[in-house]
Amino acid sequence: MNFKDLLFGISAAEDEAVDFPELLLEGYYDPQDMPARLLDGPEFLVLGPKGSGKSALTEHLRLRAMTDSQLFVTRVELNNLHFRQFLGMVPGIGDRTSYPSAWEWLILISLFSSFAQDEGAYSNSSEDYRRTIRALDVAGYLPKDRLDLDQLITRSTTEKFAIKLPGLELGAEETRRPEGPNFFSALGTLKQVASQFMSDSRHLLVIDGLDTMFILEEVDWQILTALMVQVSSLNRMLRDRGTPASVIVLCRTDIYGRLPFADANKTRQNRGIELEWYPRSQRPAHSPLFRLAHKKASVHHPGVGNIVERFFPQVMELRSGRKMLIHEFLMELTRHRPRDLLSLLLYIQKASPRTGAPSALDVDEGARRYSLQYFVPEIRSELHGLLPQSEAFNALGLLKSMGGHKFYLHELNAKAKSDSRYSDIDVPAVLEQLFACGAVGNIASGGREPFYDFSYRNPEIDFDPDKQLIIHNGLILGLNIPRQVVR
Repeated sequence: MNFKDLLFGISAAEDEAVDFPELLLEGYYDPQDMPARLLDGPEFLVLGPKGSGKSALTEHLRLRAMTDSQLFVTRVELNNLHFRQFLGMVPGIGDRTSYPSAWEWLILISLFSSFAQDEGAYSNSSEDYRRTIRALDVAGYLPKDRLDLDQLITRSTTEKFAIKLPGLELGAEETRRPEGPNFFSALGTLKQVASQFMSDSRHLLVIDGLDTMFILEEVDWQILTALMVQVSSLNRMLRDRGTPASVIVLCRTDIYGRLPFADANKTRQNRGIELEWYPRSQRPAHSPLFRLAHKKASVHHPGVGNIVERFFPQVMELRSGRKMLIHEFLMELTRHRPRDLLSLLLYIQKASPRTGAPSALDVDEGARRYSLQYFVPEIRSELHGLLPQSEAFNALGLLKSMGGHKFYLHELNAKAKSDSRYSDIDVPAVLEQLFACGAVGNIASGGREPFYDFSYRNPEIDFDPDKQLIIHNGLILGLNIPRQVVR
C-alpha cells in the first residue's frame, strides 16, 4: 500500500459530498457525536471556527437522509442572500423592526418545503395542512428541487405577491397596506399549522453560509441577531408541541460572539454544541484529528491502521537543528481544525513518491507548500468581513515586515507608523482578529519553557496586548519569516 493511494477527501465538504460521498458517510467522525445530538436532543446551535467541520456535518446529515426514508434534511445557504431586500419583505415597515418577521416568514416556508416531501406524514390527512401546502405550492413557494432563499425573498417582495391560506386570502393590495395586518395573520396561520405537523419522520432545516456571507457584502449585525432570536423561538414552539422538526444554525464562534443578542450566552450554554478538536491531554498524538484522518483513509483501505505510524518518519529535524516528534510537527502547522490537517496531508501526498512512503524531505516539502498555498490564503480569507478590506489584505504583510516571529504590540505599532503601506491600520483591532483566528498567540511566562496561548487551545482566552506575541508556525513557514527573537 502506498501513501498516495489514501483518500482524505476535499477541503470543501460540498464538493466531497459529490465526488466522495462515502468519505462523509463511512468516514465521518466528530468528537461530540453531533448528528445524534441534533437528531435526538434539544441542541440547535453549532459553533466552531472556519474549517472545523460545520459544513461536513450538514453534508453527512444530508447524505444520510438520501437513504433514510424517515429523515428529511434541507440545507439553506445564506451566502447568496442580498440582505438589503429584507427591508421590503414586511409591508409597512422599513427598518430593523422588520427583521424578525422576515426571518420567521422565510424559515416557516422553508419548513413547509420539507414537510411537503413527507408522503407518509400523518398530517396529510388534515384538511388545513393540505390546503396550506396547496396554497404555498400554487403561489410558487415550494420549489421542486433545491430551496433558494434569495428567490424566496424576491417572490415575497414582488408587487404581484398573492397567497391563499386556510381562512385567509392575501392579495397584492391587501398585503401592501401600511399596517400589513394580513401579512402577520399569514404568519400566525403558518405557525399554527406547522406546530400541528405530525409524522414518524424527522425534519431538519440547516441554516449555513454565515462564514461566506461576510466576504460578499457588509451585513447588519442586527439581521443575524434577529435570525438567532427567531430560530430560538420557533424551536421552542416546535419542541413544546412535539413537532418532529427543528431548525439548526451553523455559525462561526467569533461571529456569534459579536452578536448583540441578550440571550446569546444562555443559548450557547443550553442549546449549543461547540466543535472542539484540541486534545484534552494536550498531547499532539492524542488529537481526535488523527482519528478523523485514519477513519477517512480506512474507508477504501480498511487495513491501513495508524497512517502516521505506518507511513511517516517518527522524528523530524527542523532547520534550527531541533528534533520534533512527527505528531507534534504536524499539529504545530495546524490550528487543530479538520480542514488544516487534512489539507496538510494532501500537500504531503503531492510531494511524496508514487510508491512507498514519504521521506522526511518529502514531509518537509509538503509542509512548505501547504503553508504557502493553503495556510496563508486561509488566514487572509478568515479576516475578510471581520476587518475592513484594506486591513485584512495588509495584515499579514505587516507581520512579515517585523523580520522575526516574536514581537510586542508597541513594536508592531511603531512599524505600522513608519511604513506608509500600513499607517492607516488599526493595529490593536487587527491583532485581536489575528489572535481570534489562531494566526498569532500570546507567550505566557512562567515555567521552564514558554507556553503559547493560542485561541484554538483555549477558546475562552482573551488576547493580551501587554504580553509578547508569537506568529503561528504555518505563517512563519508560508511567509518565510526568520525565527529570531525581536525585543
